[in-house]
Amino acid sequence: MLSRKNVYILLLPVFFLFGCQGTEEEVFRYKGAYIGDNSAVGNILNETADSIDYFELKTEQEPYGVEVFYHEVDDGETLMKKQATTLFSLVQNVEWISFHVNGIETKVTKDEVNSWYEKDIATIGSQEELEQLINSWN
Repeated sequence: MLSRKNVYILLLPVFFLFGCQGTEEEVFRYKGAYIGDNSAVGNILNETADSIDYFELKTEQEPYGVEVFYHEVDDGETLMKKQATTLFSLVQNVEWISFHVNGIETKVTKDEVNSWYEKDIATIGSQEELEQLINSWN
């Protein structure tokens, strides 16, 4: 008979494997989501940052957007660029994002982010292309 401790030890790898799913590498599976899909938007945000406090979808009237509130962040600019690039490339009808980082609100639009890269980032077709675009800032 297995003791309770041994059962926990045997289940630890299973918890680890399932707990590791949903990594940043898999975020592209949300391509084509809409801003009204709370689960998709939340998963995109949470899989690309670990400092999110909460977010609010703004879908009552167009243009649609999202407000994102963070805990204390060391490099807010990099975080905002990464999340803006990811959201605008994956979520079809998001037009603006308002970031609340370290007590400062910064609002960016899809057009602004497209101008950073000099392309329509909604046309990104793969996780690899998205990562290359994000890494081009570094």
